[in-house]
Amino acid sequence: MKKLIVMITGAVMLFSSVAMANAHHKNKTMRVQAEVTSSTPITQQVVQKVPEQQCGIVDVPIYSQGSASTGDVLAGAIIGGVIGNQFGKGKGNDAATVLGAIIGADTANKKNGNKTIVGYKQVQQCNTIYIETVADKIVGYQSTFKTSEGEVYTFQTKSQWAVGTIVFLNKTVSLN
Repeated sequence: MKKLIVMITGAVMLFSSVAMANAHHKNKTMRVQAEVTSSTPITQQVVQKVPEQQCGIVDVPIYSQGSASTGDVLAGAIIGGVIGNQFGKGKGNDAATVLGAIIGADTANKKNGNKTIVGYKQVQQCNTIYIETVADKIVGYQSTFKTSEGEVYTFQTKSQWAVGTIVFLNKTVSLN
């Protein structure tokens, strides 16, 4: 049984190699010389976003640096101290009084320290905007080649070929 399987396998391998050899000889690849006769761009329309800068004059506010008067800060400290004195007993009362005075003074300083607009100055301000435009983009080239036998071939190529350039093409010839 093993001999039969080996013989069948050998016959299949022999038959497939002969078939491949015959198929290989049906076509022949030749190298032929050709001259570039044209190479025309192939374009496609694409949408592009083109940046554009737009500038204008704007009014920018000028602020005064307000600050609380000494009297306002002192009044805030006193009021805060009185309120703080209402809390705690003994040394806790003293700490609450001091803390109330500090918080009152800080609150008065922040309340009266608000900035106010005292004028405006003009400043140039620019923004970049993007405008969509339609443009032609080269996506390849349609190149035509003519062999010395007068055969003309046209291919789509990635690069543009200079007219008159000599190139070599692989030509497959069927031997049927």
